[in-house]
Amino acid sequence: MDSTACHICGKDISKEDLSLEHVPPKAFYPNNIRDGLNLWTVPAHKSCNESYRKDEEYFQHSLLIEVLNQNPSIKNSLATDFKRRAAKPQTPAMFRRIQKEISNVTPGGIHLPPRVYVVQIDLLRVEKVVLKIVQGLFYLQNCNYLPLECVKDFRFCLSEKEVPELYRLSWQVSRLQGVYPPVFSYKYFYHESFKFQLFSMLFWESVMFCLAIEST
Repeated sequence: MDSTACHICGKDISKEDLSLEHVPPKAFYPNNIRDGLNLWTVPAHKSCNESYRKDEEYFQHSLLIEVLNQNPSIKNSLATDFKRRAAKPQTPAMFRRIQKEISNVTPGGIHLPPRVYVVQIDLLRVEKVVLKIVQGLFYLQNCNYLPLECVKDFRFCLSEKEVPELYRLSWQVSRLQGVYPPVFSYKYFYHESFKFQLFSMLFWESVMFCLAIEST
């Protein structure tokens, strides 16, 4: 029986159980943008793929305010897509949960000015999605499964100045990759003399995650 490895769990999957997972998730691209794009896909079990669906929705919706503030060029496309999804039963429930995480008081107890808010994002759910995406990128780069214990550094950065110097230096010798960079792009660095593979991922030109993968 023909089989291949699931990029999420690393176990073999047969043709009958094969699901092609988009990297990043297809829903991250607004409808009017993704039509005609040749989006990247990697193999996954159908159950592995489906198990991330709610976390991917949370990732996208919880970061929406930050993206709209930082990237006005894509604002209309995202807003139109949100209105379409808002008609689905699960979306209002999702936003009611996210609304509880919005406050005008910072984690340090600082009261913000009127109409200025901070979103207390569930970082564990966000990290879960990012790790799955980097597993997909690793599969595309190396044609191999990435065990999550090989991830030795994880950074969530809302501005370039928050990015550690090592990653910023790697950008100088790395090319920007992405099917449609206004939604998702990344830079990948690896040299055989260096112990780690570095991934810098930018979502909607607003939110960045940097990860270091130990080479085995």
